[in-house]
Amino acid sequence: MSFTARVLYGPAKAKLNLLLWWEAEQPEPWLIAITLPTAEETKRAYRLCMGIEEMFKDLKHTFALESCQCQSTDRITRLGLFVLVIF
Repeated sequence: MSFTARVLYGPAKAKLNLLLWWEAEQPEPWLIAITLPTAEETKRAYRLCMGIEEMFKDLKHTFALESCQCQSTDRITRLGLFVLVIF
């Protein structure tokens, strides 16, 4: 794992921190650009995001959310509450 702080990026010179992270079970390394101040905070935030992404992927597949074509906020809210009650 390698953490580089305060890298300037782009014409606006945005200050980013870079984390190069590769664990044994990962098929390839992750290069994460983020504004969090430490490698540990970055890893914790990234794991949380990946968990949320996996949950949404599972929900979309399990409940065929793309095929329900909910177009109103009310229907999406009801569907979300239904999913929460089931789990």
